[in-house]
Parts: sequence; structure tokens; C-alpha cells
Amino acid sequence: MEKKKHNMEQYKKAGYPAGKAWLPGAGCLALLGAALFLLSSAWSPLPAQAVGGSCADARWVGPQSSYHIGGQELTAGAAPPAASCRPEGLPSTHAYWFRWEVERPGLLYFTLLPDESEHDLDFVLYRLPQGVETCGAMEPVRCMAAGPRFGAARAASLPCLGATGLRSGATGEAEPPGCPPGNDNFLQPLGVQAGEAFMLWVNNYSGPGGFTLAFDGGVALAPPGHTRPSWALAAFPNPGGGDFQLAFHMPAAGAVALYALSANGRQLYRQEYELPAGPQQLRIPAAAWPQGLYWLGLEMGGEREFVKVEKM
Repeated sequence: MEKKKHNMEQYKKAGYPAGKAWLPGAGCLALLGAALFLLSSAWSPLPAQAVGGSCADARWVGPQSSYHIGGQELTAGAAPPAASCRPEGLPSTHAYWFRWEVERPGLLYFTLLPDESEHDLDFVLYRLPQGVETCGAMEPVRCMAAGPRFGAARAASLPCLGATGLRSGATGEAEPPGCPPGNDNFLQPLGVQAGEAFMLWVNNYSGPGGFTLAFDGGVALAPPGHTRPSWALAAFPNPGGGDFQLAFHMPAAGAVALYALSANGRQLYRQEYELPAGPQQLRIPAAAWPQGLYWLGLEMGGEREFVKVEKM
């Protein structure tokens, strides 16, 4: 009892009111709780960047032929690297990013179809020389900035609204802002080769309206995460005026198929073989082909690899 009384007297001297409970360390616990709250807030993980919201988070595109993007998936984000259709840069207001790698060479076509038929979609197609995982050193190869012709009648803007993309028969690699005579909202297809990687930026300047990206054939795209085979494929003579020799390495004995495609991806030749493991060399008859660019390819175990040749 004496000890308890002595402690109470100490509390009174310290200024604590009589008759009120006081828990030693309560203030420290409050401070500790506040500190823990601030610490947990500081170390809380940042919200994940939405898929398609930037180059680094671009959506992978594979063998699927079309992809619909809803308006709620579009983000402002950072502006894309400048391109020829608008050298001062394209503002990013309601944008989405795609990426892909080419599995089989040919001509690349695609169509962008807005959900609202008169929405203004712009796009820039970039080649990724450092690979599909790298956003550095992007090279713009097609650029579409066409849109409304301000100050003119609505009918003057219609050719530059709605569907856009790369289309057979279209000419030009870029269209500037506005809708001058001759613009039709489409650019010429792009010749691509196996292993090349690309990034596509799309922006809806009319608002947060969705759209569909549809590939129109001609090129096969690799599945996401695809690893390309390495068969040391080479063709010679290149350029050449007659037949071509295709040299490669067989990692194991098995069936292979040799291909020859025209520049736009049309199959000209196919021959199957059963070969042993080790270095190989096979002839592809090309003496009757007209001058131009061709793709010679090899298929093994469901994988394909191509090399570009020129016929003189």
C-alpha cells in the first residue's frame, strides 16, 4: 500500500490530475502507431500501370486476328516519340500501346475501327531495333495524324475520320493533321521480316471511345513470350540470278520443310525433307522467278525462320 501511495504522489507532482487513470507508455504507443502508419504508407506499392498505358506496359499482340479496346482502357500517358506526320509531337489524350514480333515475313496490313464511326483515330507505328522488350531507339515507320479540317464543312473532314490503318493500294508513309485533298486516312503496307519487333501507339482524339485493331493477313505474328529458333540460317548467293542455296544447322534428326515466299508473303515453293543432325545445305529452284525480293524459310518442330534474298 505504501508503494502504491508513493507512486500516486509522484503522479500528482508531475501534474497528472487525481482520480484519472494514466497508463505509463501510452504516449509512446500513440507515437509508435503514427510512425507505423506513416511507414506503411510510404512503403505501400504503387498502383500497377494499366496494360496498354505506356510503351513499357504495351499489350502483347500475337496470332489472334483482332483486339477490341474499350474506352475505359484508354489513358493520357506520355506523348509518343515525334514522327514525320507531326514533327512537333502528337499529344496523348486517350491512348493505347501495342507491341508484337513478326514470326513470318510479308506485308503488314491492319485496320483500326473506332466504335463511333466518325471518331478521329491517329497512330504511329514504330520499329524496335533492340527487340520487342525495349522501348529505346524506336524508329517511326508509319505515321497517321489526319483528322478534321477545321473551318471547313463537315463533309470535307469525313475522308479523314473513322477507320484508318495500313491498307493495300494506299500510298504514302504519313498523313499530316487536317484533311487536305488526297488524304484517305490509310497508309501503305509495310514489308517486314521474321524476328522484327514493332510498337503501335493509337490515340482517340474525339474522346474516350473504344476501337478494334484488326490484322488483315499477310504476316504471321509470334505468340507472346515466343523464343525464336537459332539454326544459323543463311542463303547464297545473295543477291543471285539463279537458284539459291539454303544452309542451316539441324540440332537433331527430324523432318523439315523449306519455303519460298514472295515479298508480300505468297507461298511460291515448299518441299519437305527428313534430315540427320548437323550442318545441311539444300537448293531452292528460283531460276524462273522474276527480279525482286523474296523470303526463304525453314520450318522445323512447328517453328519457322526466314531469310530475305534478292533475285537479280
